[in-house]
Amino acid sequence: MKKLTLIVAMACLATAGYAQKSKIANAKNNLILMRYDEAKAAIDEAIANEKTANFAGTYTMAADVYGKLAANGKDTAGIEKAKMYIEKAMELDAKGDAKGKGIGKFQKDIKESCATLAGNAEQSAHNDWGAKKFRSSMNNFKVVIWANERKVDQYNMISDSLTFYNLAQAAWLSEEYQTSADYFMKAFETKYEPQKSLIFASQCYEKLNNNEKREAVLKTGFENYPDDKDILNTLINYYITTEKNNEALAYLNEAIKKDPKNPQFYYARAYLNEKLDQSLAVADYQKAISMDENYFNAIVRLGELHIEIGNKMKSDATADSKISQAKYDELMNNAKNEYKKSISYLERSITLTESGEIKKLIYLELKSLYYQIGDYTKSQEMADKANAL
Repeated sequence: MKKLTLIVAMACLATAGYAQKSKIANAKNNLILMRYDEAKAAIDEAIANEKTANFAGTYTMAADVYGKLAANGKDTAGIEKAKMYIEKAMELDAKGDAKGKGIGKFQKDIKESCATLAGNAEQSAHNDWGAKKFRSSMNNFKVVIWANERKVDQYNMISDSLTFYNLAQAAWLSEEYQTSADYFMKAFETKYEPQKSLIFASQCYEKLNNNEKREAVLKTGFENYPDDKDILNTLINYYITTEKNNEALAYLNEAIKKDPKNPQFYYARAYLNEKLDQSLAVADYQKAISMDENYFNAIVRLGELHIEIGNKMKSDATADSKISQAKYDELMNNAKNEYKKSISYLERSITLTESGEIKKLIYLELKSLYYQIGDYTKSQEMADKANAL
C-alpha cells in the first residue's frame, strides 16, 4: 500500500511539473500564432511557479515573448525585460541542475533567443525612432549589439556597423554626445560611412568642448581620406574657429592645390590673411569673386576690407604731428581711393540680397563712405534709401 501511495505521489509530482512545462509550450504555440497576450499569460505563470522558476528554458521563452511584445508596441520595457530573462537563463545554465549536472545544456537555446532578441530590439529601435523617442531607440540599439555579441561563438564587429551608426545618431538626438562619439568611431572602424562618421564624431567632441579629441578625429579623417573635401573643409573650419591660423593656412593651401577652382577656399584664406597680410587677402577675395561673380560674402567682405585699409591710412596721416604735407596728402588721397573701391563692391552687393535689413546696413555704410569722399549728394541719397527700408 505504501509503495502504491509513493508511486501515486511521484506521478502527481511529474504531472504537476509537466503541467507547468506545458505552460512554456503553450507560450511558444501562442507566440507562433501571434496571440501575444495569451503567450505572455502562459510564460508569466511558468515564471511564477516554483517547478519552472529555475528552468533555463523558461527564461529563453520569456525573452522571446517579451521581445515580441516590445516589437509590436505592447510593452515599452519589453526589450530590457527580454535581455534580463536571457541573462537569467545564462545564470541557470551555468549552474546546471540541483546536482550540478547539465551545465551548458541550453547554450543553443540561449543563442537562438539572442538572435531573436536582436531582431525584436532592432524593430523596437526603429519604432521608437519613428515616434521620436530617441533615447529609447538608442537603448534598444545597444541591446541589438549586446544580443549579436552573444548569438555566435565568434563575434565580428563588422556585422553591427549599421547599428553602430544608427545608435550614434539616436544618441546625438538624445544629447548623449559621448555615447554618440563612441559609436560614430565604431562605425568608422567598421567602414560604415567612415567619412561622415568621423565628421559627426568631431561634432560630438565640439559639443563636449573637447578640442583635442575633435582635432585628432579630423586629422585621422584627413590621413585616411586626403581627397575628401568635407573632411578637409571641416578640419579647416576647426582651425579657423579655434584661431589656429597657421594650421588653417597650411590646410587651405593644400585644399587649393587639390581644388584650385573652389572659390570658398580662396574666401577662407583671404579671411585668415586679413590679420597677416591684407594685400594677400585682397587678392584672394578678388580671386573668389572672379570664380563666382555673385559671391555675396566675398564681395561684402572685400568692400569692408577696403574700408579698413582706408581707415588705417587716414589714421596714419592724422596720428603723426610731424608728417610732411606731401605725405599727409598722399595718405589721405590713398584712403579716399580705398573708400571708392569699397563703394563699388558694396553697391554691387545690394543687388545680391533680398534682405531689407542687410540692405539698410549697406546703405548706411555707403552714406558714410560718400561723406568721407566729399560726395554729400550721394551720401544723402544713401541715407534716404536706408530710411525707406
